[in-house]
Amino acid sequence: MVNFEPLDRLEGSDFRHIVQRYSTLILTGCVAVLCGVLGYKYWQNQKVAEQMAQSQLFYGVTAASEKSLANPQDKTAQTQYLMQSSQLTKQYPDSAYAVAALLLQAKQASGRGDYAAAVAALQQAAASKSDDAGLLGIVNVRLATAQFEQNQPDAALATLKKVTLAEFEPTVDELQGDILIQKNDLKNAAAAYQRAWATLQKRQEPRPLLSVKMESLGLKMPEILPKSPVKIEAKLPNPAATEATS
Repeated sequence: MVNFEPLDRLEGSDFRHIVQRYSTLILTGCVAVLCGVLGYKYWQNQKVAEQMAQSQLFYGVTAASEKSLANPQDKTAQTQYLMQSSQLTKQYPDSAYAVAALLLQAKQASGRGDYAAAVAALQQAAASKSDDAGLLGIVNVRLATAQFEQNQPDAALATLKKVTLAEFEPTVDELQGDILIQKNDLKNAAAAYQRAWATLQKRQEPRPLLSVKMESLGLKMPEILPKSPVKIEAKLPNPAATEATS
């Protein structure tokens, strides 16, 4: 049987022996904990500094974009904008800021009729390893739309399959219907429109343009009533109750 003596019965020499024996282990443990704390603080500071750098770069991109849009004939402004956007997307390719910059780049390209450049920017954004599923959903919906407008129906349908969030369901189904009409697949287009309408009906979200598309295919659908605004009724004090308490 092991005999564990209470600390108060240890002699000074015994205590010194324990300290000498285990001092290296105790010191090592303390150093490890200190290094861990300092390492975490360093990592945290690095992340904050990195996010600030991304934010500043994106601010520069948006400012250059606005300048370029205000002066469409200014080639220098356009070049400066593309250079700043490229710097952000190359330095932080998987950040939300880089994806947002590419969305902006695609919008500008579409605005000047350069749809090939818009598709290229959206494809680059879609390849990002960002963990923001919502942002990537927006990218893929816009990419599928651009591919549809470029008469690439099969590529557009393949892109739409990557959008899996429930929030995008009616938009994906409606766009799928548009693409299937382009492929002259009216039966499946009608089914896609009906899926979109059913989801919108549950959400009480009217979509007039979709109803026009469905009517053109001879489809009849129940009307979608928008959500009623929340009414807040103010409760006025009861005069009788007020008099009784006074």
